[in-house]
Amino acid sequence: MNMTLSSNVNLEIYLCYTGKIMTVNFSKIKLIPADESHNEFLFQARKETFAWLVSKVWGKWEESVQRKISADEYKGRQPILILYNNQIVGSYTCTKSTDHYDFGNFFILPKYQNRGIGSFVLKKVLGETDKTDLPVKLVYWDFNPSGRLYTRMGFIPIGRQNFEGRQEYWVIAERLPKKTLKLKNEKPKNI
Repeated sequence: MNMTLSSNVNLEIYLCYTGKIMTVNFSKIKLIPADESHNEFLFQARKETFAWLVSKVWGKWEESVQRKISADEYKGRQPILILYNNQIVGSYTCTKSTDHYDFGNFFILPKYQNRGIGSFVLKKVLGETDKTDLPVKLVYWDFNPSGRLYTRMGFIPIGRQNFEGRQEYWVIAERLPKKTLKLKNEKPKNI
């Protein structure tokens, strides 16, 4: 799913912990397909973004294990790079299956988090998937702060995923297309 994002909207976010205002110009966000030359970047960025989560589950980041998991997760999926001001700041995959989209491998590098970039990109992706009337499914660790973003975007937990015999960490969530959500929320007409 390739998208050109155009928006002349700037977002100013006041960061309570620094007292600074950061401006994000969303017209400077681009989404481009990754190629093999990006594989090492994707792995290192994944490490920078997710090492603390992996350590929480497995106690430490084991490079060879994580390289295998990363390769398996990208198999058959096209990573999309998120660029801001021509710098790669994140990535995701969104793969269509017969009855839904799988959204995954989503990250924004730590120094670009909490600026609205992830929300902006996810809204754009969901806007595109809504056109197909298919739901979007994803999996996340239940202690990952991104769960709040997914909830704000309309994802609802529908189950748990087993990984290496453990289910307690993995939440499967689904977001129905906007059209379906509107129909579900409409009040019945009096006849």
